[in-house]
Amino acid sequence: MDHSDDQGVYDFILECLSDCITTHEHCDARNPVSLPSRLLEVSDQNHTCRLVEPAKDQLGTYMTLSYCWGNGNPLKLTRGLYNSFQNGISWIDLPQLFRDAIRITNRLGVSYLWIDSLCIVQDDRKDWEIESEKMASIYQNAHITIVAASAPDPEAPILGARGQQMEKAEFEFTEEDGSKSYLFSRCISDEPFWGLRGLSVIRVKNFQSRDWSQTIYNRGWTFQEDLLSRRTIHYLPNRVVWECWMSHCDERQLPRDPNHRKKRYKMPKPSQESWPELVTAYTVRNLTHTSDTLPAMSGIAYMVSEGTCDEYLAGLWRSSFVVHLAWYVCGFYIQSGSIEELASPCSPCKEYIAPTWSWASTAMKDTVEMHGKSEDARTLTVLIDAKVDVKGGNKFGEVSGGFIQLRGPVCEMQLYYDDGWYRVQPRPLKEGEVNETYQTRIFPDTRLCAGDGLLETGEVVPTICRKYADLQTEDFGLGDNAYHAIYMIALWRTRTHVAGIVIGRSPRVPGAYERLGMVNSRLKIEKGFVDSTITIV
Repeated sequence: MDHSDDQGVYDFILECLSDCITTHEHCDARNPVSLPSRLLEVSDQNHTCRLVEPAKDQLGTYMTLSYCWGNGNPLKLTRGLYNSFQNGISWIDLPQLFRDAIRITNRLGVSYLWIDSLCIVQDDRKDWEIESEKMASIYQNAHITIVAASAPDPEAPILGARGQQMEKAEFEFTEEDGSKSYLFSRCISDEPFWGLRGLSVIRVKNFQSRDWSQTIYNRGWTFQEDLLSRRTIHYLPNRVVWECWMSHCDERQLPRDPNHRKKRYKMPKPSQESWPELVTAYTVRNLTHTSDTLPAMSGIAYMVSEGTCDEYLAGLWRSSFVVHLAWYVCGFYIQSGSIEELASPCSPCKEYIAPTWSWASTAMKDTVEMHGKSEDARTLTVLIDAKVDVKGGNKFGEVSGGFIQLRGPVCEMQLYYDDGWYRVQPRPLKEGEVNETYQTRIFPDTRLCAGDGLLETGEVVPTICRKYADLQTEDFGLGDNAYHAIYMIALWRTRTHVAGIVIGRSPRVPGAYERLGMVNSRLKIEKGFVDSTITIV
């Protein structure tokens, strides 16, 4: 039985670290760095841990911990415990995971550790907003991030016995030119690992094939912690995996042929070009609190914004807004002919998270796909105005409201159900008539229902809307072809298709519309579409 705390494990990590610092130009090996506003000064040998506040200009080296909070209530920093934590945190009070992280930190020659629950005041909303805005720099500047992949919560250890070491076999043979070559083999691990950094541009298909058996790779918050960290060590149940922005090393990988040059790759910096893939990879994950949807992505958004003058609008960017507005929710399908068996996502967020035009408004119950603009695409709609009301001081964090004003081709539509799908068609001349020539499927953002929309005058008109928790009405019924005032605005077109969004009159804001879903069809916008200006909230 080998142990994850064996010296050989630390030798492996230190070898990877040395190689990274000395040869990886893209990993930016600067040290020391500016320290976060709070850190834990830790000593495994003396069993001490205390909260410290480095000076603003103080430089140093620190590590971070990426972990799952679980369903329990981990030890947390509060205003009432602040002074006590500065004097010292009882070793007995620390959960096992935190003790293990302290030991790893010290064994790697570092004395400072950042853990979110102990370095952010958890009962102070303002402090949480201030510190969460710094998340990008905290993880980027960390010497190494410890990823507690094998721990479902802080009470679980990541250091311990790991089972029998897998045997390796080595074979030597002679090439035709007389040179020596080597072949190595060993048993295949039953717990594969696909690292985040193994993806050239966060490729969604590869990302979704990653081993999700470890809870941490399912969590929303850990996405940016992993992605932003320049170096990570993943503590899996049976081994340790090293990742940095230029390499990926498995503690139990086969030795390399001495004649084989080590392959490296550059981890691309998150950018506006990779934003659609980032959103998709992020929405694969889960959040305990839907209010964290934008904050848990704020560090990546901050990183993308560096060096640009672009404006961040609740999960989208102004410069690519119209193109990326054609996002859609995957997997929405009515099965077995029953409205009660709708595939997820089921309902809109119970609390306000974002305007309906933002992917963040869907509560992350299923994957969001965001279209990138193809080479032959021609934009049909322009963004005239946009405003987002930010809740706190973090412009990449929570929002309390917002609107966009678009000008483009708009067509009045009818919604109906057919063969497991919601479909729309331009408004027919006769009620109940279905024109198969121009019908197209809609990818709904959420469950839909019939409701009352508000005109600018306050007059109430029938419409289709998202099924909010406070709307005591049935889902839009199967086979219900009754006419309701909904519309489609065409965003952009290619040689063969038109991408657009379906909107309905807002039941909350007079004169405004709310997004209902996305369409990508062969509709001819010359028929029934009128250039119009609309406001979506």
